[in-house]
Parts: sequence; structure tokens; C-alpha cells
Amino acid sequence: MKVQISIQKRRYKGKITGYTVVPCQIVNGVRKRIGCKTFKTEAEAKAYKKALALSIESGRQALPNTITVKKVAEIWLESKKADNKETTYESYRTKVYKYIIPMMGDKRVQDIRKSFLKKYLSSLVSKHGFSRSSIGHHRTILQGIFEEAVDNDIITVNPAVGLKIPKQAKKPRSMELYSIDLLLEFLEKIKPFKMATMIILCLYHGLRRGEACGLRWSDIDWEKGIIYVRNQRTTVKGKLVEGPLKTANSERKLYLTDRSTAILRAELERQERNKKLLGSAYHDTGYVLVNDNGLPYNPNSRSNEMAKILKKLDFPPLVLHGLRDTFARINYDSGMNILELMRAMGHSEMRTTYSYIEKLKEANYVSSSNVDKVISEAASAVNKESEHISSGTIDYTYRKSKFIVMDFPSKFVRRASNN
Repeated sequence: MKVQISIQKRRYKGKITGYTVVPCQIVNGVRKRIGCKTFKTEAEAKAYKKALALSIESGRQALPNTITVKKVAEIWLESKKADNKETTYESYRTKVYKYIIPMMGDKRVQDIRKSFLKKYLSSLVSKHGFSRSSIGHHRTILQGIFEEAVDNDIITVNPAVGLKIPKQAKKPRSMELYSIDLLLEFLEKIKPFKMATMIILCLYHGLRRGEACGLRWSDIDWEKGIIYVRNQRTTVKGKLVEGPLKTANSERKLYLTDRSTAILRAELERQERNKKLLGSAYHDTGYVLVNDNGLPYNPNSRSNEMAKILKKLDFPPLVLHGLRDTFARINYDSGMNILELMRAMGHSEMRTTYSYIEKLKEANYVSSSNVDKVISEAASAVNKESEHISSGTIDYTYRKSKFIVMDFPSKFVRRASNN
């Protein structure tokens, strides 16, 4: 491929107003213009022409082109489609089309500088109030898009590398949790509701709502008293999607408590009664959390139902994920170390758990004499010397595990666990 660079005079009413450097590619004998840059003086134009020719020849600069950020972003998105879960891909797609393309989509990739990208990240704070975590996700996407441009010889240096998150980016809001006393009252009052099964799974075992909705009866080993977490149901663009867990470490096994065993058996009996009552109209889907007709729940509907129940019972607002947060807080306060908690929560990295704990410390979590009594009970429980545990494909052995789980309605039972 050959490149020719010429200088063209610009005129207005017969007078020369500038000098334009025009690089062109020669492909199969056809001359194609690939950009231009105008200067006020001929000397400046000649100097730029010489520097451009040397840079292209040495490989320090990519050939000038008009490829836009939108074009490269779409190429990058397409490359991510096959390698990521649908939920992850949709998260990328939303950020690209809702924020990145409107801000810079029509700009040439070669015109983007690091200073511009810094302003973009700052705008996410000033205009949208994004947290540091959210801005970090945008930064990752930008780095991927411009690395795609480097790989395709559109630019030679990735301007998104080394970008820092703006200092003014807000920290995530502190988590809202119930006190132990309020939690025990809540657990007593939700007994008549069908939501009780999901609430127990999220609170006693730290399940995400998608993990709870994706749980099947085949994932429960009644003889060993174990729940295997290995699937989830999520909503993508309004469509229910069933697939793998959030991360590889999310696949784990959890020991059932007496309370969770009892409520799961009661739920299984309820489904058996409905199956006999409805006959062929019943959908035997195999899920633990289902409607009366056997069809599995949409995770979003469970969040809405939780809000309705709290309002009806006149309890303070608490999202379903807040039950998972409470699970983490109780175990942390009861002495579980960070590594154990990371495995229990299904986090992929310990720094995620550290960050989680810092947010939990800021939570509205009221201490009481009841809490002290509960922790004292748990601390005096008899420790098993060891428990051999399997999580995914990795085996762990805990020595004197301090994994504390709640046993309904008013005490804690200490169990070694592989969560």
C-alpha cells in the first residue's frame, strides 16, 4: 500500500487563505483521500508534511483516516458478544450506546486525546452522579474500545490507558440493614407469605436474588443437607435469561440450617399439592421458587413483592440484596475471616469482599444487647476440628471454621461451611 502526501492551496476571492496537507492511499491504482489538515503558512504545511511522511514510514503514526469512535465501539462490542454472558454483554452495550456514543461517537478516533477522556469521566460524575465503581466500568470499556483501534492500526497509542477515576466521584451509598431485633420480628411476621422461602434463602445463605430464582430441587442434597449454587435467572432487555453464575467463584455449596431445611420442605409439599390440584395445567419446571402453576419467578417481580410486603407490614424499606448484605454483616461481626466470607459470598476477588465490608461498616445496623447475647452463644459453640469443603472445582479445608449462620427465630447455630 502506497501513500502520497500533497499540499493544496486554499483560496477565497482569489487570495490564498491557507495550505492543506492531504495524504492519500493508492490502492490498485486508485487514489483515496484519507484525511487532511490545514495551516496558515506554507512553511508550516511543508514541515507537517515532512514529519507525517517520516512518522508513517517509521511506524510511529498510523495512516490518517476518518474512522469514528462509534465504528470502533461497534466492532469492539461485536467481539465481546461471543466471549461474555448475555448480561455482561448487555451491560457493555448499554454503556456504549447510552453514554459513550452520544458523547464521542461522531469524533474521529485519531482526534481523541487523554484529556478529552478525562473530561468524559468527569461528566459522568457531574451530570449523572456515578460512583467510583461505575466510572471504573466505563474506563474499562474505553480501554477496550481504543485497544481495538490500536489492534486495527487506526491509532498507535491507546489514549485510555492510565486514566484515573475523578476524585470527586462519590462513594457508593451505605447499605441499609435491619437491627437483629427488627430482623427477628420481620422473620416472624413473614411466615404466612410465599416470599418467606426466598427471604430465608437470601438471608440465611447469602444468595443473590438471581441465584435464588435459579435454584432447582436437583441442586439440593437432602441427605447431606447441602444446597449447590450453580445457576441463576436474570432479566436482560426485559427478557428472562437463564445461565451461569456471575463469576466462576459464585459456584459454591452451602450447608442448610434447620430453618431453611424446614421451609424448603414445606415449599416442596406446597408444590406437590398444587401439582395434584392443577393436573396437566401445572408446569413441573423443577425450580424451587415458583408460582402456584409451577412457573418460575421473574427476579424483578420478587423485588417488587418484597417492597409490597414491607409496606403492608409497616417495616422500613429493605431490598432483597439487603438480606444478602445482612448475611455478610452477621458473619463478619461473628468472627468469620475475609477469605471465608469471600467464598461464602461467591466473590471472585478478596478486594471485592474488603470493599463490601467497608460499606457494611457504614450501614445503618443498630447494635443491641440481643446481638451481644447471640454472638456470645455462637462463640461458645463447639468447634469442629476441620471440615473438608468443595467449592466449584477447588477444594478447601477449614480449621475451626467460624462460619455463623442464623437459626430461626432467636438464636444462632455455628456450622463449618464451604460457602
